[in-house]
Amino acid sequence: MTQTATRLVRTWPFLRAHTHRWVPDRVWESDDAAVLRVPRSTDRVLVGEGPAPALARLLVDAGLLDGGPPEGVERLLLTRGTYAALPPGPAAALRVEATWDWLTTATAPEPVAAPGTVRVLSAPPSPESGQLRRVHDCLDAGYPERGARPEDPELTWWGLETASGVLAGVLAADPPPPDSGGGVRLSAVAVRPDHRRRGLARALTAAAIEWGLSRAALVHLGIWADNDAARRLYTGLGLTAAHRVENVVGGQA
Repeated sequence: MTQTATRLVRTWPFLRAHTHRWVPDRVWESDDAAVLRVPRSTDRVLVGEGPAPALARLLVDAGLLDGGPPEGVERLLLTRGTYAALPPGPAAALRVEATWDWLTTATAPEPVAAPGTVRVLSAPPSPESGQLRRVHDCLDAGYPERGARPEDPELTWWGLETASGVLAGVLAADPPPPDSGGGVRLSAVAVRPDHRRRGLARALTAAAIEWGLSRAALVHLGIWADNDAARRLYTGLGLTAAHRVENVVGGQA
């Protein structure tokens, strides 16, 4: 990471928490906003943080929105309200695809009793061991829109197994390298439909938060802005909304 990017992630909490995941190949900054261009396997994303008016101004002044997103950029992750703050010209070539909230905690919740055994399956599970297949089977049943992704083998998977040996729920944790300053990201919380409403997701998340805070100063995750059930679950465990995000893409809906 460049010296500029290192300074930026110290300044902006959302960028800092993702520092080990979002290693930029280009950075733009002003006194009160920052934008990173982050390469991925097949494309790039722009990630911006700062007050919406300042971030909109930086995007325009840097020439990043001439005729839509920059070439090779699939989407922009921006402070919510940035799109509304853009001038009519740049805004006309873009649209808000989705909105979501970034929730964080630095405090472990009280332990939660679980109807089964909550444990790390392995870190990360080996495809040869069959554990990753079990994880994907649970995801297919409880979170089919999530599916399997290439990064799955790089994650630390938590599971909740019933007394009969059924993997009834899973959760992914992505811990940062030591001393990176990043946070532990949780994602892909899934419970099989026939095991829901028994506290499995709550027990899994509580255990993963406690584990995560032994490895980093912050545990964080994202939820869609309209997912009230997830919000109740996570705020009940002490997470709070620290940043509100909009995914912006090119073209019209």
